[in-house]
Amino acid sequence: VESFMIASRRCLRAMIAHCWGSEPTGVTRMSDNWVYQDEHLLVMNKPAGLLTTPGRFEKKCLWSWAKAIAPSAQVVHRLDLDTSGLVMFGCSLQGVSGLNRLFRDRGVDKVYDAVSFGSIGRDRGRIRLPLGPDRLQRPKQKVDWRHGKPAETEFEVVHSGENQVRLVLKPISGVRHQLRIHLASIGLPILGCDLYAPRPVRLASPRLLLHARGLSLPHPVTAVLCPVTAVTAVSTPPESGVSTGVSTASESGVNAF
Repeated sequence: VESFMIASRRCLRAMIAHCWGSEPTGVTRMSDNWVYQDEHLLVMNKPAGLLTTPGRFEKKCLWSWAKAIAPSAQVVHRLDLDTSGLVMFGCSLQGVSGLNRLFRDRGVDKVYDAVSFGSIGRDRGRIRLPLGPDRLQRPKQKVDWRHGKPAETEFEVVHSGENQVRLVLKPISGVRHQLRIHLASIGLPILGCDLYAPRPVRLASPRLLLHARGLSLPHPVTAVLCPVTAVTAVSTPPESGVSTGVSTASESGVNAF
């Protein structure tokens, strides 16, 4: 499986400075995980396997890295442990309150890249399946038509090979594990997923092939709209022969655009 590639930081800084009207600070501390910083917010690129916030036993987390760059950084946005990609932190009272409002009111457009096992007979669509906790298999979620929270995901197929599909995902809602369980529910489990993929699919990749590639939002203080993209789309891995013992689910819950 090809690794994710880091995009040009110089072009990214110039794009954000043009849109948001300020040059990012902290350039001398820039690393592969640093994307953008101004007085109100910080954007970082979380690697897979790193917590966003401290766990009960594991204290190493992206928030600690963020506070080393901006001591006032506060968490307003999270990604699952196994998911990589863009995470935003608020760095001022205006930044924190503005970002909290934007995420709460669904004012942030998110774009993810994923590589799944299976095939689907359409190029794009929308998945609407309500989700709730699976109390018998924590920490898993499940489709729950009676008590689940409404959840909606747009998807577009950008590459399809034998038993593998590369997709761009746009979550409309933000329910826990939404992208993983939505894709698994229509027969497209994500490669490397340890919760919702059959064993051959889980073992087909050393990590979950789900990456938060883009965020588009108005700046929480200036309200100037700007997309933030730190990493190129994932590359479709070589055909891995993971079809043994894996069945394809129906496309119930999927609507074409």
